[in-house]
Amino acid sequence: MQQLPLDLPGPAPASLDNFVPGPNHEALVTMRALDAGERPASPVLVWGPPGSGKSHLLSALVNAAPLPLGHDADPDWLAAHPLLTLDDLESLDEAGLARLFLTLNRLGALPGSVLVIAARQPPDGLVIREDLRSRLAAGLVLALRPLSDEDIATALRAMLVSRGLAANPAVLNRLMTRHTRDIRHLASLLDALDRFALARSRPLTVPLLREFERLHETGAGG
Repeated sequence: MQQLPLDLPGPAPASLDNFVPGPNHEALVTMRALDAGERPASPVLVWGPPGSGKSHLLSALVNAAPLPLGHDADPDWLAAHPLLTLDDLESLDEAGLARLFLTLNRLGALPGSVLVIAARQPPDGLVIREDLRSRLAAGLVLALRPLSDEDIATALRAMLVSRGLAANPAVLNRLMTRHTRDIRHLASLLDALDRFALARSRPLTVPLLREFERLHETGAGG
């Protein structure tokens, strides 16, 4: 079924609290430990298909700094930033991969520093230079799997209840089949629906949801 592109406020900023782990509990535990100051062997590679939550987890590390790869990272700068992130490894060109390898070597001389990298494939599936592949494989490798329908339904029920809205099965089904399955987008959608229902003093039902969708599709607001 076609998904509805609604004109809604942007999703809430990524945090470890609004990440729905589903089958990815180990990755969430690791990110919480990193954010709290624990340092496993560097690097940490988080891999999974699009939509599995890689970018969310990296963005949610509030104590981290993105790794600048436009130039060689200065050792003093690296020492001042013990937790680093690099999203979308596959987007790096040969020069970027060479700088990444150099950075990993420099981080190896800085106890307590760690680089968290996101990629779409595990080390043995990446089309990269062999020395870099070996370095990634020697670190901590975490696989992410997309949320199942049951995971998303559970998260939606919890979000509805937290907003004082009834978890109507028909509403849940429409939300899951007619809208993007991104959890942060769904949370933003429910916030807007909550305001919409309160303004009309009506419960959240499928007819109200359809009315909300029509208004946003035509740009009439709500």
